[in-house]
Amino acid sequence: DLHLSIRRQRQMCIRDSNESYPNSPIDFSIRLYTHIGDTDTLYSILTYKDLLEIEWLENGFPDGVEDPFEINEVSFDPQVLSITTSYSGGCADHDFRLLAEAPSISQSTTSTLKLFLIHDGKDDECDAYPSEILQFDYANFLKDPVIQEGNNYNVEIYTRINGVNKLYDSYSPTP
Repeated sequence: DLHLSIRRQRQMCIRDSNESYPNSPIDFSIRLYTHIGDTDTLYSILTYKDLLEIEWLENGFPDGVEDPFEINEVSFDPQVLSITTSYSGGCADHDFRLLAEAPSISQSTTSTLKLFLIHDGKDDECDAYPSEILQFDYANFLKDPVIQEGNNYNVEIYTRINGVNKLYDSYSPTP
């Protein structure tokens, strides 16, 4: 049957990846392949990573780590800030860092906390479009002495790509 044959050729295969990545915090990864004829082609990767630290922005932004990416979703819970990202690549382990600008001291009980997500694609030239769920230790970050106890924070999340900061969205998470 011709239609069955064509349907099989376009069939999408989901496979669990158990590859090991040295020095990588990857916990779990799903790889999505297209299967045409006898050829499997990597289509996309969804990766869940360990809890990452939010770092303070000191002495400007690091050089060479501002590769393109997209933020798909942001969510807060009392402990974790989760950011789902997508980017071009899939052959190399990509690095993301969330950098915080120290909030200005304010007489008000509400301050703005600016967070900048940066991406180092490690010159990955693959054609897949992976997604990663990045989880940051938000509760531990709020315990830092720079954060004024008793203040509420509006959180602004920015992407930084090729030297340009772009506001993704602003949030008022509750502690």
